[in-house]
Amino acid sequence: METVFKDGQQRDAIIIQGDTTTVLAAAMVAFSMKIPAAHVEAGLRSYDLEHPFPEEGNRQLVSRIAHWHFAPTAQSKQNLLNEQVDSALVEVTGNTVVDAVYLAKSMMSDENSQQLMADLGLSFSKDDRIVLMTAHRRENFGEGILNICTAVSKLVDTHSDLYFVWPVHLNPAVHDVVHQHFANHPQVHLLAPLDYPNLLNIMNRATFIMSDSGGLQEESPSYKKPVLILRTTTERPEVVDVGAGVLVGTDVEKIIHEAELLLNDPKHYQKMSQVENPFGDGLASQRILNRIYSDCK
Repeated sequence: METVFKDGQQRDAIIIQGDTTTVLAAAMVAFSMKIPAAHVEAGLRSYDLEHPFPEEGNRQLVSRIAHWHFAPTAQSKQNLLNEQVDSALVEVTGNTVVDAVYLAKSMMSDENSQQLMADLGLSFSKDDRIVLMTAHRRENFGEGILNICTAVSKLVDTHSDLYFVWPVHLNPAVHDVVHQHFANHPQVHLLAPLDYPNLLNIMNRATFIMSDSGGLQEESPSYKKPVLILRTTTERPEVVDVGAGVLVGTDVEKIIHEAELLLNDPKHYQKMSQVENPFGDGLASQRILNRIYSDCK
């Protein structure tokens, strides 16, 4: 069956990346129109449909109907093989987010880095310690986000040189709670969601990261920044396995304990920061394009 679109072109493949509901919808469109789908970032698994929700369900469903499966790591590939996905269609490529980080780093200079900070109204001394903070997961709504705010409050109360830079998610379940806690707080800078250069610039300046984001777990090792993962499970266990990240959930005492180790124990900090990024070498995109081109020509 040939599928010809309104522009008169036949599609050889549809490339989908990640685990959002949009990705699942695109995979279903491709499947229904008999166009092979290339799933980038395939094989990530927590094997808990509630954590993260709905992403875990989305990615498992996509793996049932995708044609190519571009896994970022050997563990992701093994997950797919365990689910009886055809090994000939699974390839370990690294993650394209590492490609993006390397590209962005190559375009940054000290001068434009300082300008980006100034444009956001941020100014720190060289001795200030910065934490890049994000939180948006549905499973952390309610008590979870309240606990995170409590931990942040206790940390800044005991460290006068510690500053949090928090791009706040727009969902009211996060936005309203965070702003109620930290509006006009001198050590907690609440920002609107950031574009990618600004986010990476703050990551580069940060001492460490606290986040429930999947992407930040992959990006932080490229900047040699430890990450405290505000979740109890992760589909990216590699960051924990290499020692660059710690699962702290939303337990106030655990968050504070791990943060204090990073702030007060230089050997511990060095051990967590001096690791190789397990998610790739910056060449994932080229590997993906080479395979699709080879199979479609």
